[in-house]
Amino acid sequence: MKTLKNFQKYRRFSSSSSSPSFTENVLETVKSFKEIPGPKPLPIIGNLWRYLPIIGEYSLERMYENGCYNLKHYGHIVREEISEKHKILHLFDPDHMESMFQQQQQYPYRRSHRALIKYRHDRPDKYQSGGIFPENGDEWKRLRDLFKHYFLRPNFIQVYDQQLNEIVNDLIKMIRYERQKSNNYLNDDFQQFLYRWSLESICSIMLDARVGCLDRNNIDGAKMIEGGHKTLYAVMRTELYDGWERKPTKDYECLVEGQDLMASVVEKYLNQRFNDVESSSSFNDENDKYEQTILEQLIRDPKITRKDLFGIVMDFIFAGIDTTSITAGFTLYFLAKNPNIQQRLAEELKQVVGDDGLFRAEHFNHTPLLKACVKETLRLRPISIGVGRLATNDMIIDGYHIPKNTMIITQNQVACQLPEYYCQPNEYQPDRWLGSNRNRQHRRYLYIPFGHGTRMCLGRRIAELELNILLANIIYQFRIECSPKLNIGQRTKLINLPDRPIKLQFIDRK
Repeated sequence: MKTLKNFQKYRRFSSSSSSPSFTENVLETVKSFKEIPGPKPLPIIGNLWRYLPIIGEYSLERMYENGCYNLKHYGHIVREEISEKHKILHLFDPDHMESMFQQQQQYPYRRSHRALIKYRHDRPDKYQSGGIFPENGDEWKRLRDLFKHYFLRPNFIQVYDQQLNEIVNDLIKMIRYERQKSNNYLNDDFQQFLYRWSLESICSIMLDARVGCLDRNNIDGAKMIEGGHKTLYAVMRTELYDGWERKPTKDYECLVEGQDLMASVVEKYLNQRFNDVESSSSFNDENDKYEQTILEQLIRDPKITRKDLFGIVMDFIFAGIDTTSITAGFTLYFLAKNPNIQQRLAEELKQVVGDDGLFRAEHFNHTPLLKACVKETLRLRPISIGVGRLATNDMIIDGYHIPKNTMIITQNQVACQLPEYYCQPNEYQPDRWLGSNRNRQHRRYLYIPFGHGTRMCLGRRIAELELNILLANIIYQFRIECSPKLNIGQRTKLINLPDRPIKLQFIDRK
């Protein structure tokens, strides 16, 4: 049977914005979607029963394990029919992933955060649209074109290094206070401390203000934390069913409560910043932009409406809380489990720290091991199992016909832990990302923790700067240890979360 490579000469693309079409002769020689291996659906209920406790082999909270099961039993391309209308294709081979990305339309479509779109569409007085993360099609393109210029340029992000250092120093003060209670250990899950740090960091960038998330008595900080937790829980729940579209359910009401809490704080600080910027003189020198915060530049941009700006601020704050804090938590966990790597990292950091004790953005050009540690964490414990795309056109992948409206999931987390792609794939080895090892082991489309193409995460540079400054400060000041018995995996709650508390010991470095 011919594979996709053999079909390239038969594919006929019209314009970049239209769907690829295939000649009847080609479709006659391609295998049907039904021929793709996968769990056999039952009449009416499809494969939903497989997610039920006791009788099912899948779990909604163990998506990585689900992927491993599918790969073992069905191979590198798997069909899963949840219902007659909801069909999923799982891809485990990076070549198949590449094929999918190359055949998708100009504006990639993903199906997520549907309740959040409804919430915003129901509030046209505050929001212009559903937002850059949930939206698709022309509206998504409009938003991305408006904002990508500001978030993807390193020079625009580096102005935040000093204030991010200050936030980490406040976190370290909390660590020193809390550890006094039990021999350098933190009794609480350290992930909760990181959640507060991450929320304070992204708010300081998107609102040009310290909200107070690291202060347990701060009302605004408490509202943002509660709102963030409620929103994440509600978005996760509402993705599982559609009833909330017709009549508000308890889950949808939870989302409304969470978003309203966050919006009340964001409006307060955003209005203050609008007043400050509008009352100040404008800048004309193009070079002055690098001295301005992103928020100030967005306020001054005549193409960006106040509603669009409010939406992008809410998007970045919500998207930036758990993702960054979870990656930070897993990186510290892996460093605690690998003291030799941690010691090498501490020595690397000593070579770049300035007299003021701050880690500047330019320092991280000289910390390859630090960046490799984060990459290795994202290989083993990524925020999501892979990239999801809803096919807006017919495709041919591995010789199979993939019909329009199929949900395609690239199983990057599973693939990144296969021996055919990485030596000792289950071991935490940051050195695989250094020097010649990086060129020898890396496969395109295999490792894409921030997504791919035009829908790549706009907050990537912000997240990397936050992570680098946090890890540099903590490892520079503390030796991190944990119980040898501590083994932290992941559970899926819309995103991948630690499946147990991260209990760490913080010992001052001499």
